[in-house]
Amino acid sequence: MTADILIRVPSGVSAESSSFAAGGANQFIGTFTVKPGQPRYITLRVKANEPGEKTIQGTATYFAVGNKEVFDKVDLSAQVQFTSPVTPFVPTPTPRATPGFELALSLAALLAIGVWVERRK
Repeated sequence: MTADILIRVPSGVSAESSSFAAGGANQFIGTFTVKPGQPRYITLRVKANEPGEKTIQGTATYFAVGNKEVFDKVDLSAQVQFTSPVTPFVPTPTPRATPGFELALSLAALLAIGVWVERRK
């Protein structure tokens, strides 16, 4: 079976990534061949540019491979409530160790070894 998928996102919503489609102007289109008995999953990650309830719509047209004249069509929609725009994660820099502390520790270890060697003589 072959399936043509069209997903439309409303204004105020943007797609961050898609596992299946070429996109532009808030529409994402993909064509898939699905083997008998095997599912085919698709992913479209969206984020809100503004809070509120949005409707994401989709259409799936499916037909036997090579026979587009005999097809079935399914229209789907999903209501999604966005509470606030997502802010990007910005990592906090990890504080570095005090400069020179490692050097001071190394020098103290060398000094201790030097004293130990002198005492053994």
